[in-house]
Parts: sequence; structure tokens; C-alpha cells
Amino acid sequence: MITIHVPAMTARQDVRVISARISDIPGVQTLKADLATGTVQVKGSVALAAVTAAVTAAGYAVTSATDDPPASAACHRPWLFGRGDHGRPPRAWVAPTHLRAGRNGPKPARPGEVMTGSPNDLGTHTWVERTGGLLTAAERRSLLRPLASAQVINVVGRLSMLVGVNTGRRAVVPAGRLRPPDSVLTRAAEAEALRRLTPALLNHSYRTFAFGSALGALENLDVDREVLFAAALLHDVGLPTPVEGVDFTRASARVARDVAEDVGLSTAATNTMRTAITLHHSPGVTSAHGPVAYLLSAGAGLDVVGVGSWRLPPGVIDAVIAEHPRLGFKREFAAAFRMEAARVPRGRVAFLRRHGAFDLAVKAAPFRG
Repeated sequence: MITIHVPAMTARQDVRVISARISDIPGVQTLKADLATGTVQVKGSVALAAVTAAVTAAGYAVTSATDDPPASAACHRPWLFGRGDHGRPPRAWVAPTHLRAGRNGPKPARPGEVMTGSPNDLGTHTWVERTGGLLTAAERRSLLRPLASAQVINVVGRLSMLVGVNTGRRAVVPAGRLRPPDSVLTRAAEAEALRRLTPALLNHSYRTFAFGSALGALENLDVDREVLFAAALLHDVGLPTPVEGVDFTRASARVARDVAEDVGLSTAATNTMRTAITLHHSPGVTSAHGPVAYLLSAGAGLDVVGVGSWRLPPGVIDAVIAEHPRLGFKREFAAAFRMEAARVPRGRVAFLRRHGAFDLAVKAAPFRG
């Protein structure tokens, strides 16, 4: 990793100019800039001389420069640009091509966004942007099998809890997996969730992260916990304000996109977060959809209808609920889904209520409130 000291880099405009010059150098993978220390760090197959030359050509003096090899390939996180050392975010952090101006609410899809995707991308953010989340008859039929499978698995798992043979009795989840990560991204997502969600939905979002993260620990999944946390906090922000004929996750994913742009998240991580959000209430989300989407869906499903609850130790579930009480969540969430189904009769929420006995499943979840 290359580190240079640029004393004259004291404002966001300086960061933009310098990052633009450096990002033009072939081989640059990531960069981050710290206004507090006036340093820029660059990763990739790029020469130190090329970086210093680019900064100097932009009119900035470089007073010191080092080129240190990475301590371990495992430390490289290509999805998240600009993370600070030891997990502490710098005061200012950027990605070479994804700094954006400020915003006023979630922005609509940009030219080219709606028409991307493929015929088999049901549930992804590109599908939601393209279709508004409205299912065709063929798409509804394709969801029946995974929905029926999930219902059978839930019944069998809940029975295993009743007779005391569920796997969660002996499972161990490290306490650290329940604690939310701290970064510029997670703080921005949390601030947006606090502004948009009711207390019951906000606590559901916290529990969704904790349960998803715990399930990921049991499966030894390597997941970007910051992106997972941000997705969990934002996945329902569109639910309180439904739009006629449009799946609520479109609004949620657009808010997530705006948050990602504001903090300089990479395009890959942004799209991962957006698709995790739009997929989370589709039947049949698996690890093949990526660990963030899989664990977000699993965590939300556990909190809403109890699916997978038999896999976690009772102490973990009790601790999560104690920290983030349910506050009458069942009643509020069922009402919100009824309104969503009425506004979007061809959407996935209406599908779940029509074919999945959703209201009954929520009432039967193994939680009070």
C-alpha cells in the first residue's frame, strides 16, 4: 500500500481533485484520503512514482511517501473504499469514482438503471427498478415452490423446538457477532433509519442484523458485516410510505443507494446492498445470492415469522430481544404488509399474504409482541 502526505489537502474539494488524478493511473484499485492527517493511501499494482507525479501535477506538494506491501491478502476489502486502519473510519474517505454531491431525499432511477438486468433477475434491484416489483404470472408460479419449501422447513424446525431436539440448544455464537460494526457507512445508515422508521420497525431492523449475523457465524460465512448492517437498517425504510403499484423495496433500495454515494461506497458493494434489500422478502433466497442477501433475508425471516429460530441458542434470541424490544412489532408489521398488499396487488407482499398465510405465520412466530 502506498501512503503519501499532502499537507495542502485540507478540504473536500482537494480530496476530489487529488482522487480524480490518482484514479486515472492504471492499476489503482482503491484509495482513501484522511483530511485530519493530510494523507492519501492507495492500493493496487501502481508505482509510487506515478502516484506522487499525479498529485504534484495537480498542484499539490508531496512531503513524504512510502510503499508498504500488504500484511495479508485477507486484509484487502475490495468492496469498501476508504476504511480506516483497525476498523476506524477516517474523517474523510472516498472512492476514486464514486464521490457524489449532497441529496434531498431518495433520487429516482438514473438513465440506464431501469433497463439493466436479465430475464432471470427476479427480486434484484434491477428487476425492481425495471418492473416496479410487479410479478408476472410466470414469476408468481416460480415462487410457489420455494415458498412451500420454506413453510415445510419452518413447521419441522418449530416442532424440533417443541420436542427439544433443535440444533440451537448446543450452538455457540460469539458475542462479537451480535455487536454492530462502526464505520462511516453504518453510522450514515443508522441515522437514515432513525429518521424514517417507527421505533418498532427500527428495532426490527437491529434484530434483523443481529439474527442474520448470528446465523452467518453458525455457517462460517464470510460476510461484509458493515454492508449487512447498513442493508438491515435500511431494508424497510420504504414500508411506512407505500407507493401505489410499486414494491416498497424500491424506495428502500434508493435510500440505500443515496447513503452509499454520500459515504463513497464502491459500486459493487452498493449494488450488493441494494439487491439484498429488494430480495429480502422473496421466497427462496439462498447463499447463492451472496452472503449479504442471504443473511439479510434469513435475519428478517427469523424476526418476522420465526423461520430458523431453532438454529440459534435461546440465550442469543433473548439477548437480542432484550436489547431491541419488539414494541408490538407483530401488530404493526402485519398492518403495514396489509397496506402494501392493497397498494401493490401484483407484488410479492400480496403474493405472500395470498399463498403463504402470512398473517397467521406472523401471529405464530415464537415471540411475544
